[in-house]
Amino acid sequence: MKKRIALLLGTVLTVSVLAAGCGGGDTATGTGTAENVKTGVGVITSIANSKDAVAGEAGAAAADLTIAAVTVDESGKIVGCAIDAVQTQVEFDEAGVLGTDLSTQFPTKQEQGEGYNMKSQSAIGKEWNEQADAFASYCIGKTAEEVTGIAVTEEGVAADTDLAASCTIHIGGLQAAVVKAVANAE
Repeated sequence: MKKRIALLLGTVLTVSVLAAGCGGGDTATGTGTAENVKTGVGVITSIANSKDAVAGEAGAAAADLTIAAVTVDESGKIVGCAIDAVQTQVEFDEAGVLGTDLSTQFPTKQEQGEGYNMKSQSAIGKEWNEQADAFASYCIGKTAEEVTGIAVTEEGVAADTDLAASCTIHIGGLQAAVVKAVANAE
């Protein structure tokens, strides 16, 4: 887990260096001063997929994390965004004895890529990581308030047709993680 967080933070730093080096110039005059950018990370955790052990059936303690890393400019607009998620589930029996090996590694959804195996069930034929990347790209140029304001259907997916063409996963957790990351930007 520490390795994954270090990788994500490394990505944030890379994005912020690129954004600082590439942005901020006045294209009309050709002057190129680097803008001041801030970076932030937001993590949203849900234990909603946990379940009690019942007669003959194992219980599970689940922690699902959605992680966003952003770079924002002086005006609070997002200039870089990366999103990932990890689903962890530790099984236990009625006596509370763990059934999951303590050395189990839980790869993130970005690490799983095609191995997450969502593409075949996706109405748009895209894997989770592709859809999360599309959502991250959609956030570029927006403020935290604008990300919060992205319309969502009753099913929890994007109501905006442009976004829905490339992202049909539930976006509430993605929105919350991006907004938290912006709030944490320093």
